[in-house]
Amino acid sequence: MEVATEWRNEEYDDPFVEYDFEAMSDDQLVAMIDGFRGIAKRTKERLSKAEGTMLMRLEGRNATVFDGTAYECKFKAGNARYEYLFDVLEGLKSLVRPELFNATFEPSYKVDKRQLNELHKQGGEIAEIINAGVIVTPGLPTLEIMPKAQD
Repeated sequence: MEVATEWRNEEYDDPFVEYDFEAMSDDQLVAMIDGFRGIAKRTKERLSKAEGTMLMRLEGRNATVFDGTAYECKFKAGNARYEYLFDVLEGLKSLVRPELFNATFEPSYKVDKRQLNELHKQGGEIAEIINAGVIVTPGLPTLEIMPKAQD
């Protein structure tokens, strides 16, 4: 394996080059960091485009799995994000016992999702307030990729 002591402004990182960071000057090291950041940005953009294309292909086929010759990949739903409108959820204070409200909303207004779901099961006005006070944003889907064993 080759050992490099200076940054080579390459389009890609050569996996067969090991860099000796300790032997580099500060200027060389900063140039390398800047170069690697550029590589990482381009790689992330390419990954996003490639993954988006594969997700669209799966969606176009109404499929959640691709079973290819060398890889299998599965559609994986992204993690949802929750936004809590505390001014709306404050309306629960008059409808539930104080200890139940305090258990659901810690003093720092950190939400206990499990407890909030239990409150929601009570239905009626409580469920309506929770529905109005919680905004759910679905996460972006990704692909779970598994290489197949080669014979």
